[in-house]
Amino acid sequence: MRPICPLSASDSTSGVASTSYQQDGGSTQAYSAAVSIADGQHAITYWSTDGAGNEETHHTSATVKVDTVDPTGGITAPTDGANVRQTITVSSNSADVTSGVASARFQRSPHNAATWTDIGVPDSSSPYSVNLDTTALTDGLYDLRVITTDNAGRTTTSSSVTIRVDNTPPTVTPTVTGTLGTNSWYTSDVQVSWATSDTGSGVATTTGCSATSVTSDTTGTTFTCSATDNAGNSASQSVTGSPLSHAKRASLCTVAPSTAE
Repeated sequence: MRPICPLSASDSTSGVASTSYQQDGGSTQAYSAAVSIADGQHAITYWSTDGAGNEETHHTSATVKVDTVDPTGGITAPTDGANVRQTITVSSNSADVTSGVASARFQRSPHNAATWTDIGVPDSSSPYSVNLDTTALTDGLYDLRVITTDNAGRTTTSSSVTIRVDNTPPTVTPTVTGTLGTNSWYTSDVQVSWATSDTGSGVATTTGCSATSVTSDTTGTTFTCSATDNAGNSASQSVTGSPLSHAKRASLCTVAPSTAE
């Protein structure tokens, strides 16, 4: 409901002939009913004249502040459906054209659980953002939202965006095939192949993961497969062969996997 400003006047002798007012120094208006005040900051000047033509001293009200419109604001980063890792920045486009934004409060919840937890402290200055350390969370889906409050106390809760937290690197598994003799030596041509998987955001790219055949003697070769998931986590695995003899014998060992941030 829009605020109104009622005025009343009295004169014990000749009676009140008229009451007049000005809003923000504008044109003089005859007062007949309570004055509706528009959004914004306003000053009302008012006075009355009695039946004898006497005009009282003009009065000016204190500033009247009116804000009847809720603020706006939504999550601008990360985007809906994003895969994230480590520490990320959550930001919003919170705004209010009348009284201004007082704060933007960011919250997270497990996906569709509606159990909201504040992220850090509300941000009171533009651009509005907060850091979220996803390593403190279990990998999985989460909803994010922002509650924007203006300086009049009006609030707006944004719709949520859903992100996937994934701080676990992919799995890289080698497979060595061939005729295995004694003492871990292969007595035939050897093929090294790879399997990559990621149960979180999924495998995005692989390098060096094509199947490789060893068909001739060698002084020892290392085969490495690297995989990166859609959140940016990386892992690699290596297989190293001992020198092959002229009888095509090879001893292959697996090197411990490595991960990269």
